[in-house]
Amino acid sequence: MTQSIQYIQEQLQGIYPPEEIKSFTKILFENICNIPPYQQVFHKDIELSELQKQKLQEAVTRLKSHEPIQYIIGSTYFYNRDFLVEPGVLIPRPETEELMEIIVRENQNKPVRILDIGTGSGCIPITLNLEIPESTVYSADISEDALCVAQKNIAHNKASVSLIHCDILDDTAIPRLPQQLDIIVSNPPYVMESEKSGMENNVLVHEPHLALFVPDEDPLLFYNRIADLGHTLLKEGGKIYFELNALLAQESAEMMISKGYKHVNLHKDLFGKLRFLTAIR
Repeated sequence: MTQSIQYIQEQLQGIYPPEEIKSFTKILFENICNIPPYQQVFHKDIELSELQKQKLQEAVTRLKSHEPIQYIIGSTYFYNRDFLVEPGVLIPRPETEELMEIIVRENQNKPVRILDIGTGSGCIPITLNLEIPESTVYSADISEDALCVAQKNIAHNKASVSLIHCDILDDTAIPRLPQQLDIIVSNPPYVMESEKSGMENNVLVHEPHLALFVPDEDPLLFYNRIADLGHTLLKEGGKIYFELNALLAQESAEMMISKGYKHVNLHKDLFGKLRFLTAIR
């Protein structure tokens, strides 16, 4: 195992910071070789099979092209649960876990009807269904690839979520969406095209642009649409929860107020950025 550790460090040196290389090493040995972290520390004399060495080399090659480690091992943790991820779905972010905290705290033990818009891996609807056991949860996405991954995660986490394949920007989708909802939640595409220059290659090259970017000339495209849908789909007093582009937080709040929503509030994430919006119909 010592030789393989040295190989990983040598191959990734100068591409990633030393601490990140250590983290990658631990993750690769645990997920590819089934060697838990404590054995990596105390049993460095473990002999790897040729197949394990080959898989490690393949993983390192992918890391050298800046492919996210989550795609390489095929999973990530979100809200203390394991979620399968594949190219074609956005990798769940820690900030979205904070949004889950807000929703769960405000709706615990209530028989709420929830629609998540923008399924992705399914981390949002699955988490809400499992953390709010009396909930009825639906989730809609335009991407068949995303819905396929979400269906795997529903089974993997033993959740109950109804998936809907539709384009929410298309009026013909409206009859297929559930009504009399208590909650609409969405973490839609919100990164402006002009922000690409400041983004890391692992995101730009490997994660799905469909789930990330909106045109500069209409950055609130999805928020506007979902706010309009809320007047049709939400009960009176129903809530909308958004994850936001912090650069557009105030503009997003003003838009919601202009559309007649009440108690529009912005919430900061752990980094102090205005990242979430809550509002009541």
